Amino acid sequence: MSLTPAEVQRLLSTLALRERTLVLVAFGTGLRMSELFALKWRDIGFQTKEISILGSTIFQVISSCN
Repeated sequence: MSLTPAEVQRLLSTLALRERTLVLVAFGTGLRMSELFALKWRDIGFQTKEISILGSTIFQVISSCN
């Protein structure tokens, strides 16, 4: 199921900063929830504009994506 831009905007307007950031990263990258939950700040290259997907979280257990 896809959300319309208006639905995304409505969703974002109801969220706190942390949750809004997570939703924007999810929409902007297409990452799976398990990959989003395993992200660390060091996985994000702000200078290179790249995200390294190194792990995923399932049932609160982080495992390698190798």
